[in-house]
Amino acid sequence: NTNLFKGLDLIYKVLNLLSGYKVHWKVFGIKKDDRINKIVCKVLKINDMNINIDFHDQVGVDDLISQLKTCHFFVHPSYIDNSPNSVCEAMLLGMPVLSSSVGGIKSLIKNGETGFLFNPYDKYDLAGLLVDLINDYPKAINAGIEARAVATKRHSPEAIISTLTKIYNQIQIDRT
Repeated sequence: NTNLFKGLDLIYKVLNLLSGYKVHWKVFGIKKDDRINKIVCKVLKINDMNINIDFHDQVGVDDLISQLKTCHFFVHPSYIDNSPNSVCEAMLLGMPVLSSSVGGIKSLIKNGETGFLFNPYDKYDLAGLLVDLINDYPKAINAGIEARAVATKRHSPEAIISTLTKIYNQIQIDRT
């Protein structure tokens, strides 16, 4: 998203810390020439020639899924969020999700089991987590498998209908 609170600056900072690793970022929802990206690069004094980031503007569902299938991790560096669809969708795809532990994200991800949480704004925490998972990729794969199982149940039409029905019934009981 073209918003300073989505953590684009954190991606650049972490990429700089992991210069000895073959880390390549794919950033979706923002163009390279977006005003926010230009501001972040100027503030961080980023030399455009040295970055290992591919920017993808808004993309269609099929293209997004195809691109995500080529990634080892889904990183959600946002500083403010409640229940991001992108995290839920990555979990449904069975991707190892690394997310800042803000807002409602902690209710979506069980740290170390269905994904991995890091402290928002903390480039060292995210970089260390990435290094840990690069060195223990089976741990990441297992979390992705668990995430898919949980997300499949959580987002099934039957589960949603059941939960809404319980809520509506409770509201009716409370009103009487």
